[in-house]
Amino acid sequence: AGIAIDSPNGQFRARHLNARRIVFGSLSKDSNQSLPALWRQRADAPITTSNSQGRIECANDEILCRAAGHTVQANGVMRPSVWEESKATWIETSLPVPAFCVGGNALGISDNGVICGFAEIKIAPTPNRLPCVWAPGESGGYKRFTVLPTPTEVKSAVAIDINRRGTVVGYSEDRDGTRRACRWNPTATGWVWEDLGVEGAAVSINWLGSIVGGNPDNSYLWQCEERFDLNALLKQGNEPSLDRVYAIGELGDLIGISGDQGRVLTPVTTLSF
Repeated sequence: AGIAIDSPNGQFRARHLNARRIVFGSLSKDSNQSLPALWRQRADAPITTSNSQGRIECANDEILCRAAGHTVQANGVMRPSVWEESKATWIETSLPVPAFCVGGNALGISDNGVICGFAEIKIAPTPNRLPCVWAPGESGGYKRFTVLPTPTEVKSAVAIDINRRGTVVGYSEDRDGTRRACRWNPTATGWVWEDLGVEGAAVSINWLGSIVGGNPDNSYLWQCEERFDLNALLKQGNEPSLDRVYAIGELGDLIGISGDQGRVLTPVTTLSF
């Protein structure tokens, strides 16, 4: 997954672009090893953030930013990890995980450093994915994790993105294998799970709480507690339909794909007096 770019140091696979125009992902110097990496604007080549095998999935927009993703342990298990920028270096830390964890990944991070993702737990013939949140402590570092709540009928769930208000989006999977888009709303005592009403996944949320996601057949926008069919809106404007929507920006711009063509959609607001 990601966009493959040839570089002087090997093949760079881009996964995330932050507001500081730093591209994060992984760098493959040979066919067997992929290292977490970033490529700064105007730099001739990407650099690795550590010597561990793995990949950066996301990063926030702070001056000294944090990035999150996974590393691959000696036994081949994926472990959710975070990289913290410190002057000219990056400090790698493995995130704490529940007992009996056999894998996991960090997929989203907010500007205040709260990370979301999942941990796979081997409690049945197939691993169950637990949606997790990791928050930095007052003195720094990530010492604890929180498993987000789900209904009893949910077999697995994944937290994909989180905004600066602490709202988390992703999907839950029923015991029959059906995935449904969902949201975890923050409260004073924790998070509350909410079904978003469609099959698929909610994949991105901005600071205002606008969400995008869907499934292979439909793309949706959730905004102001309403759900909109993006292709129905595009049809009204005589625009080509979307096959998939991937992200929403802080100002409402959307990133998606139509066929083999990537697209950026900009919201248009009409004011009348």
